[in-house]
Amino acid sequence: MRRSKPKSPSPVAQTPAAVHQHLEHFYRKSAQDYERWLISCRQGLSRKPVHQLRASIRRLLACLELLEISRPARPAVRGKLRRQLLLLGGLRDTQVQLRCVKAERRFATTLRPLLELLRRRERRLAKAVLKGLHSDQTLHRLKRQRATKEPDLRHLIPRLRRLIDHKLQQAFDPLGSFSRSRPVDGKAHHRIRVLAREYRCLMEALPPDWRRGDTGLLLSTLGPFQEIIGQIHDREVLRHRIGHWIAAGKLPADTFQAFGDQLQSENSALLEACGNLDRPVFHAAMLALRQIRRPRVSPAGQRFPAAVPPPPG
Repeated sequence: MRRSKPKSPSPVAQTPAAVHQHLEHFYRKSAQDYERWLISCRQGLSRKPVHQLRASIRRLLACLELLEISRPARPAVRGKLRRQLLLLGGLRDTQVQLRCVKAERRFATTLRPLLELLRRRERRLAKAVLKGLHSDQTLHRLKRQRATKEPDLRHLIPRLRRLIDHKLQQAFDPLGSFSRSRPVDGKAHHRIRVLAREYRCLMEALPPDWRRGDTGLLLSTLGPFQEIIGQIHDREVLRHRIGHWIAAGKLPADTFQAFGDQLQSENSALLEACGNLDRPVFHAAMLALRQIRRPRVSPAGQRFPAAVPPPPG
């Protein structure tokens, strides 16, 4: 007779100490990834190191936010990490725009002035980013500072659940008001993308069993949704950049009309595709929210309260 594999423990069966230990391990690994890609970016700011450093910063921010629930004396680096993320953002956008413009071969001759302006912008931003990364002391703080207090694990699980509840509502409630009769602009979608990415990073920092069931369904649904919103945002930023340079007299308006129309047409198609995903993502988010709010029982038999949104402020 075949023996069935033992089921992996669910979040209800995990002790607060085990969850905290996992978060500490994830924090150390994220700090190592951050150091690796920071060193790589200091050596050269190609697209991959820039993208990976931004991703490692987001993971660190998510883990620090989770760890502050049980151990507030974390290194005070969240502000510095956010500034790095902002510094790298402009360079990343310019690199994506260069890639987009280079791919438009039928406009190759017309877009040469734009390519040159984007290359100059990339060089200028790269110089500023390198200066900022070399002078920044965030890595030194992450290595040097250690929490000295014992973690307070008494309310870790319910507080984690309240935080996840809040992040879910913050990111996905706006989707409930979207309708086909009132199209959603790219800015509103991009805001949801940013908040959904924060939620995803939090869930990825938690033990794997927190990502099962309805939460796992939502995370799998988010992939194509966020990819489409990202493409919409990239095109909008490029159109804004072109408009800025036209207004400044650096590009001729008539020359870029056809390319601008194409970007607008592509975004319209992407917005329609995104609109088809709004409802499934919102539905998956509501299921995940219901799963998080469901009262659970700890290994000791103590009943965890259903999560509620934190008070404003």
